Amino acid sequence: MENSNHITSYSTDAKTLVALLTLSVVNMLIATYKPVAWTSGLIVFVAAIQAAIALYWFMHLKFDNRLLRMLVIFVFLLYAVVIIITFFDYKFR
Repeated sequence: MENSNHITSYSTDAKTLVALLTLSVVNMLIATYKPVAWTSGLIVFVAAIQAAIALYWFMHLKFDNRLLRMLVIFVFLLYAVVIIITFFDYKFR
């Protein structure tokens, strides 16, 4: 049964799923590696790549209009500012 409303092909969805699962395994391997100063930063970086892939292909942000993309970017930037402010508050208490 063919779904005419499906934007991407099922092979693209499968490739995206494999990429997300592979990056999850990479994150698990990084987490089990001997902890050094940059380990947690690398885990967060890989998780950010996973989030970008999920937003871009699984949530079809790639095919949405420019305004919606800008709103999503704005929300993530606002979230980053709130987290940074929280860390500064914690640091200087």
